[in-house]
Parts: sequence; C-alpha cells; structure tokens
Amino acid sequence: MSQATEGSTLEVIGLILAVVIVALILFPAMRPFLHSFNKELCDSGGKQTWEKLKPVFDNLDKENTELFEVLIVKGKCDLVTFTPQVSTNIQLPSTHISELPQICMCSLDENKCEPLGCYKFEKINHISPFTTRRLPKHINLLLQSTDNRLDISSTYYLRDQNLSA
Repeated sequence: MSQATEGSTLEVIGLILAVVIVALILFPAMRPFLHSFNKELCDSGGKQTWEKLKPVFDNLDKENTELFEVLIVKGKCDLVTFTPQVSTNIQLPSTHISELPQICMCSLDENKCEPLGCYKFEKINHISPFTTRRLPKHINLLLQSTDNRLDISSTYYLRDQNLSA
C-alpha cells in the first residue's frame, strides 16, 4: 500500500471517530429537545384517540359488567393505568397522582409519563395493570368492568401495513 493510500485511510478513520465523539457529546444535550418533539407528536396524534376513549371510560364507570371493544391508533402516545397501592414502573407527575384509579394517555420518556389526559374513575376501585408501551400502532382493546374492577387487555394486533388509515 502506498503512503498516500495509508494517509487517506487514516484520515477516514479519524473523521469517523470525530463524528462518533461529537454524536456522543451532543446526544445528551439534545435529549430534552427529542422528548419535547415526541410530546408534540403525542399531542397531535393522541387527542383523537383520547377523545374516542373518554366516552367508553364514562360508560364503564357508570355501568357494571359492561364489555367494550375499541380499535385505537396509539401513534406516539401510550395508555397507562394507575391504581393506588399498586406499583408500576411508570411514574406520573405529582400533580396527577390521585387516590382514585385512573388511566392516562402519556408521552413516555423512559419511565416518566407526561400526561395528555387522565381519566379518574369514581366507581371503579381497581384497574388491572396495563400499558400500550410496547404494543404496535394499531391495537384492539378489550375493556371489561365487573364488580368495580376494570380489566383491560389487547385482544389482537393488526399489522400496520394491512391498514389504510
């Protein structure tokens, strides 16, 4: 190999290392910006889903032994349940902590929920732990209220490519 080729190879390796070092330095500084960008996406896409779910929560809280099946598009938001005395990995801001069980539409940053909205149940005493955090974009939720307990599960997932919405 000639000296010119060796020099070019060393320059390319040096350039790659410099880019990696700069990225490692800038990533922590950009993290708050990335979170606020994700929250904006949650706000824009999550409002429609949240508005669709609130009447369902109203009905579940008023009536007992109700069963609802709802298809949602979660986008950049996640549903998370919170019940007093039931620990969860996800934390709510202190301003949203309640003695009532609740379900929130969250913009998640690691294990912190920045709520777009929370529904506090008055007649429901317990909500099964549930989050859409690691679920795909399109989710079919099954919500059942029995004996003042709300159970939430996802019955099946639809492949995003098969949906035109």
